Amino acid sequence: MRISPSSSLWLLDPSKAIKEEEEEEDDEEGNGGGDMIKMNVLRELGGRGISPVRIDFAPRVDKKDHILRHSQAGYTPPLHSFSYSYVCI
Repeated sequence: MRISPSSSLWLLDPSKAIKEEEEEEDDEEGNGGGDMIKMNVLRELGGRGISPVRIDFAPRVDKKDHILRHSQAGYTPPLHSFSYSYVCI
């Protein structure tokens, strides 16, 4: 990120991810430390000279919306006409 000062870092929002997991487990005790995780990430990156405004904690979305989100980030994933597989003999 130092080499590319206009770049940003998108991370899964730990508050939302943890909350979803807790809902699945029927646990309703806060957000499981998601806010603390975010604070730690921002503190560590800030200590390395990376501004917190360059960090985006994005919520979990379905696959279609995730792919659409790539265009918002200015990223176009490569499109391959072949699949990645191998055969074990």
